Amino acid sequence: MKISVSQDKMEAYIEMSEFQPGEVALNDILLQLKERNVSFGIMETALENRVNTGSTSAQSLLAAIGKDPVHGKDGAVVFEKPYQLGRREREKADFRDILSIPSVQEGKRIAYLTPPTRGIDGKNILEKLLKLFLENFHVLNQEKT
Repeated sequence: MKISVSQDKMEAYIEMSEFQPGEVALNDILLQLKERNVSFGIMETALENRVNTGSTSAQSLLAAIGKDPVHGKDGAVVFEKPYQLGRREREKADFRDILSIPSVQEGKRIAYLTPPTRGIDGKNILEKLLKLFLENFHVLNQEKT
């Protein structure tokens, strides 16, 4: 039995030769994973099923899998007044020709911001935290906008 860990430390595989049910103990597999510092995402049910059913040929079995970071949702501008993109037929075009600007009264809100949400950090099979990379993550102060 040989254990290999992927280069990104997100998966561990067990390469097993042919064996009969009962020849390999689940505790032996778990001990070898622990010796390789694999402690997160161990697929005990799949390993136990393989140990109980045996194997008629040499196979590689996924033994552990890490958890990828989950990205949050982007923020957005939500318009409360309808607007229309388009262009009137004329020779020259300006901003008013491309975007139909709604008429509003002073102090009335025409749009609001929905802030972005933070994602969730991940973890590799060695229990190392995988921080979510946040490039240009800004939450605007809605009171000032």
